[in-house]
Amino acid sequence: MKRILIALSLLLLSGCCKEELEDIIIIDPEPPVGVTLGNYGYPNYSYINQSTGKNVFNRVSSGRFLSREEMEEKINIHNGETEVYLLGDQSYALFDYDGDGDLDLFGWMVNISPATSVGYVSGPGRWVWWPNYEDANSSPTYYESPIWFAAGFEINDFNGDGILELLWQNSNHHSDGNGGYYTDHYPLVITYLSENNITEATVGNPTSVHDIATGDLDNDGDIDIISPEWKYGSFDHISVPIFHFNDGSGNFTTSNTNLAESVEFLNHNSRSDMIFTSIAAFDVNGDNYLDIISGYSNGNVPDQGQAPLYDSTNYRPNDIQVWYGDGSGDFSLNNGFHIPITTPIEATLANVNTSSQLGSNFVDLDYDGFPEMIMIETYNYAGWGIKVYKNLNGQGWMDKTSYYITNPVQMHSGASGPFSPLQPGDVGMSYDLQVIDIDNDGDFDLLPSFPSHEDIASTIKEAYWKNNGGTFTLVKLEN
Repeated sequence: MKRILIALSLLLLSGCCKEELEDIIIIDPEPPVGVTLGNYGYPNYSYINQSTGKNVFNRVSSGRFLSREEMEEKINIHNGETEVYLLGDQSYALFDYDGDGDLDLFGWMVNISPATSVGYVSGPGRWVWWPNYEDANSSPTYYESPIWFAAGFEINDFNGDGILELLWQNSNHHSDGNGGYYTDHYPLVITYLSENNITEATVGNPTSVHDIATGDLDNDGDIDIISPEWKYGSFDHISVPIFHFNDGSGNFTTSNTNLAESVEFLNHNSRSDMIFTSIAAFDVNGDNYLDIISGYSNGNVPDQGQAPLYDSTNYRPNDIQVWYGDGSGDFSLNNGFHIPITTPIEATLANVNTSSQLGSNFVDLDYDGFPEMIMIETYNYAGWGIKVYKNLNGQGWMDKTSYYITNPVQMHSGASGPFSPLQPGDVGMSYDLQVIDIDNDGDFDLLPSFPSHEDIASTIKEAYWKNNGGTFTLVKLEN
């Protein structure tokens, strides 16, 4: 409510009339099931944006993060060389899933058991489920998981029962670092939680995906899914965004043609994939319909077969694109806007010239009613950073990173080209970002998430950008 009062004050000072205020001011909704503990503040927007997984994550996940020491003492599994499973920040949620006033922990643990190690991971991971996590009399239960690599999630209520579930993505069919792949493709997974058990349900066909987004894409009152599939290395399969439409009870109908230009990709003789490594659902222009925000990487040069396809469909892999929604669940790359992806000077000085988009979140930093986008990106895995894009009344983006962020670029120490390794003191790679008042000082901070297998070499387990009166400064926390 404090943000709304501040926004109201600014608008009144600017001479905004009452009629305009009625269009802009957002009223705090009733607290959702799974409301976070600790009085952490979170952004409030329109009803349609509250349906998105990004904003559910903001408002229900605790700002209390787990230190490396806490993970080691309470959660991680070390049984000699036969079993080593580590929990990573990208893959756990500390939240009150059932609204009973206690924080619960659910997460996925990466398997790096050295006795069978191939590449980065050794086999399928495990789920950890710990209801009432902070109760001294409670304890975790571990379950086998079908996910091998790159588990990431969105929190939402997929079956409409008022209890929050987690939707999991994976990249099981990922290079194992030894010339092969870990295992076969696997579908998206929803984990349904109860006090004494978990239940898994798969969504769609086996897939590989770098990011997912959830929200009410077709304005029918339930939560849908968009999955930008990328089955790389397979000439027999053309990857385009996959839509999963919910019937309200957690049953999904799958389509690969709700993005109009997908049809041309699927039928084109170049056999080209429509690749996106970042996807988000958010009402960018304030018309109460969810739009889609997609990104991939700069430096892409289409070959002779791809160039005509890219031109005719307006597919721009070097840009961040917005596809306007109209509530039907149908989208087009030709109905929206785009902005080029750029590489910061800190990366180019380290002989890294590409910037790949990994994930995003939204917050109205200038109180104009059009939320800004905060994008996470990697510089060819020699470092990473965030960018702030000002929302230009839902019609465009403007890079305002330097205005808002101190230390936005986190290159690995001594980086001298792609895949330069992490060093002690560096901050591990982030694929997701939470907008939350972490330190209870009345403003929103930016909390990245770090995968455990990426930051083992670093002494910095957690870091966040602290809000200091509208500008954000990186705070590194040891252990």
